[in-house]
Amino acid sequence: MNKTSDRVVRWAGRIAGIALAVWLGVFSLDSKTVPGFLIHNIPSVIVLAAVVVGWRWPGLGALAFAVLTVPTFTFFHTYRRWETVVFISGPFVLVALLFLAQWLRAKVARRATGGEGQAPVRQ
Repeated sequence: MNKTSDRVVRWAGRIAGIALAVWLGVFSLDSKTVPGFLIHNIPSVIVLAAVVVGWRWPGLGALAFAVLTVPTFTFFHTYRRWETVVFISGPFVLVALLFLAQWLRAKVARRATGGEGQAPVRQ
């Protein structure tokens, strides 16, 4: 594993998660009142919280985004059409997979260096 691919895997989930939060935040711009704006930004704040968790603990970030996928299926009824699954629930699944890839890659790197119980080195 080289450094460039490690950086790509590490940053892909983070950037995609932030982009997803911004994308969800765009939908709050049609609010006419401040309380409405704040209420419509709750999903963005939840997604940003999941990104913060995934930033430090990628395995938990993958789990958080996988869990966040469930409300998109149930609340938005995306299971009815494949297009809505791709465009509404798909980004959550994608970010979960990116954080999972980061976690698995770090786990393999720790095993290769013999540091199973050690914390990963932060750069």
